Amino acid sequence: MTAADLREADLHKVDLCGAALTAPGLRAADLRKADLRGAALTAPGPGWRPAAAPALILLAEGFASLGCELLALRKLIPVSGAGLQTNSVLIGCWLALLAWGYWRGGHALAAGRDERGRVLWCFTASAIVGFGALALDTFQMTTSWGLPIWASLAVCSLAASTIARFCGEIVARVPRCGWPGWTTSRVLFFSTLGSALAALALPLALMPFLGLSATVTLLVAVLAAGGFATGRRLEFGSGYRAASLAAALAAASYASASQSFFLSRTAYADYHVYEGPPAPEGSVGLAVNNSLASLHAPDGTGHAYVERLEAWLCEQGRDERILVIGAAGMTLGLGAPCELDITFSDIDPEQPRIAERWLGEPRGAPFLGLPAFRVLHEAAGVRWNTIVADAYTVGNMIPEHLLTLEFHQAVRRRLADGGMAVYNFIETGVKTVETRRMRTLHAVWADCWRLDGRRRGNSLVVCAKSELDGDRVVYSLGSGRAGLDLMQVGRGQTPMGN
Repeated sequence: MTAADLREADLHKVDLCGAALTAPGLRAADLRKADLRGAALTAPGPGWRPAAAPALILLAEGFASLGCELLALRKLIPVSGAGLQTNSVLIGCWLALLAWGYWRGGHALAAGRDERGRVLWCFTASAIVGFGALALDTFQMTTSWGLPIWASLAVCSLAASTIARFCGEIVARVPRCGWPGWTTSRVLFFSTLGSALAALALPLALMPFLGLSATVTLLVAVLAAGGFATGRRLEFGSGYRAASLAAALAAASYASASQSFFLSRTAYADYHVYEGPPAPEGSVGLAVNNSLASLHAPDGTGHAYVERLEAWLCEQGRDERILVIGAAGMTLGLGAPCELDITFSDIDPEQPRIAERWLGEPRGAPFLGLPAFRVLHEAAGVRWNTIVADAYTVGNMIPEHLLTLEFHQAVRRRLADGGMAVYNFIETGVKTVETRRMRTLHAVWADCWRLDGRRRGNSLVVCAKSELDGDRVVYSLGSGRAGLDLMQVGRGQTPMGN
């Protein structure tokens, strides 16, 4: 310390945090106005950054931190679906390593290293880890080499959490990078604002309109921009530029390979067309989240269960006002024995465009790009003759809310009198699962039966709307109806046997 007139009393008013005072002739009055908080008191020189730099760095950090978490959740949908358990594991790991990054960034402050250099290193490491992990799914898909569910969950959790750890360290170190006035509250404001932008932009704008591949590329660009804002005048800035250029080229290659393999990658699913196995010979298959969701042949033939459903609808004269929940491929009705008046609905608003690309022509059927419950709620004034529930998130996994009592009740409310609901279930052979599923159906519908009696593969379950639906018709001591119904069966006499 070389400030000749610095008084001992002034030292107690200043939080130096281990920083060296190197400004000769520093006055006590200047110390009372300064917010030192770990920054060395040096005159602005070549390494001094403009006031906008820390704001850009923290916005990039917040955006990349939460953005990577959202992309990891999206990446796992084709593997394990969008379940609460999967999300909780990812979010828990992400928060744990974010906290570790905060601690690590604050714990190492006394080491005397260049804080901007460490921030730059964190951005570089985050870009490498993020790109490598998020590109892994393209490698798996293009090489037919997949990971078990637990391994995919571990990889995604580790990648997102590692980036969160580096981002947490960035937040802790920015106030010590020599920028005056950057207190903890200001740092947290810009970091949280960046996360808020990612939470709104990724699911509502970037992934729906740009697709997953372009969003991954954008994330790498944001990390690179944060590093450039930090390290323009550092000694290893040229090395960082080379690393950023390599990351940008890798991201572009990733987007190109992804786009060439997938028909489309939206915020909700991955779509890929198979012109050979696993699609049968002569058919083209559309895989949604690694599951062969739709088949189409030149004569209109599709999945066997779809052919059975089309034949049943035509035989029963149920060809008007049909609502299909789950529109992957939009093939229902193509090549049917009669013309079916179908309205498709799906959570992914890109379904008509995807169907046009893989079928080679516009489907032409009405489409509602809404989640299942919203379709049933917003169609309050419409009564459908038939509602077909054929929605799967991956493989044989139905979104949990579409198996609930509330969903079946919503379906029944939107049926016209005499209407029927058709559910496509994949029989697993697990008795407890099938029993619980059917028991839930019968809590709403009095009359349900299997259309084809199948116990393996796709099984179509039909439920008819009637006045006997619901628990109000169950015999109980409170109803007092059991004896009267028995007398009606016996034409005035209680049946006592043959």
